[in-house]
Amino acid sequence: MAIRLLATDLDGTLLGHDGLVSQGNLRALQIAQKAGLTVMFVTGRPPRWLPGVIEQTGFTGYIVSANGGLIVDAGRREIVRTFPMLTSVAIEAVDRMLTVIPGLEFGVERSQVGMRLADPRQHTVPSLGSESSPNGEFVMTPGYRSSGPVDHEIPVGPIHELLQGDRAVKIVARPPEGDPRSADELLAIIEAAIGGLITATHSNIHDVLIEFSAAGVSKGSTLAILATELGYAPEEVAAVGDMPNDMPMLQWVGNPFVVANAHDSLLREFGNVLPRNDEDAVGQLLIELAGAL
Repeated sequence: MAIRLLATDLDGTLLGHDGLVSQGNLRALQIAQKAGLTVMFVTGRPPRWLPGVIEQTGFTGYIVSANGGLIVDAGRREIVRTFPMLTSVAIEAVDRMLTVIPGLEFGVERSQVGMRLADPRQHTVPSLGSESSPNGEFVMTPGYRSSGPVDHEIPVGPIHELLQGDRAVKIVARPPEGDPRSADELLAIIEAAIGGLITATHSNIHDVLIEFSAAGVSKGSTLAILATELGYAPEEVAAVGDMPNDMPMLQWVGNPFVVANAHDSLLREFGNVLPRNDEDAVGQLLIELAGAL
């Protein structure tokens, strides 16, 4: 059965280490589009970190964002579906985390259907590593440490208040400063504590940040819903990823690929290894799949 849809992660996969799409990958996206190959972006990035990628690529398809927490129609620049956490469940999960790792600080991505992405011509669109909240969608606890500059207008408050309204599509947690444990170690501790109340993962090999979505919600679950509704069987779908948050997506598709710079857990699990992200790995695959159609 021919592969008709490619789902690709962004950071560490389609994007280079500079956070941009290379000229080679841009040409490959154009070739794939002309050949009739459907491409979806499937990312841990929240909507506020998508406009720059959309601008650079001219992408108009669907984006599974926030580790499956929502779906963005890039052509309309609008959120068209969300899979939020119930406030009561999220609060219980957070309380359990704080019992085993006191001092965790949190950021919360809150969203709703119909919310539009920031227009770069009208707003300062946050780049990866900076924190801004063009639509008021990102909120954080007072001690949350960003990996970059923080907009002074970001709402700050206690985590229980930030989770109100059943709108949280993604929570991120950072350990206390000086905690020597890796993201893998902290993830194992937290998963044991929360017992499946919400889904936990991580996605950055260079940072220690644990990410959460509603129970059962992942890149894989939301990709499965969207692809199935659009008429694609798993055997017709390929996916490329590099980090643990990509595991559910790669397990659902019939044709999983990982880049050579992937997390060890993915390299152990999947045999189809592409070149590194900075070597136009996704672009090479796109051209190969387009040529087979």
